[in-house]
Amino acid sequence: NDLAHSETSRTIVKSIVRLAHSLSLDVVAEGAELPEQLALLRKMKCDSVQGYVIARPLPWQAFLDFVAGQTTHQAPQPTSI
Repeated sequence: NDLAHSETSRTIVKSIVRLAHSLSLDVVAEGAELPEQLALLRKMKCDSVQGYVIARPLPWQAFLDFVAGQTTHQAPQPTSI
């Protein structure tokens, strides 16, 4: 929650991402709500992000339309909305 404002939070998240990647695991950040959080997660090479900064909860067809509009060069990809 304090990712954009707390060095301690950034260090914890960065450490978790690095640990997961060292174990060949993908990382999904859950609950990202602010553009600043998304930018930091991208910088930390987080694999996927879920949260209001990506999209609000959507009806099924709206979700399919949303995913169809995404490009593969954007990172992280919203895989857990």
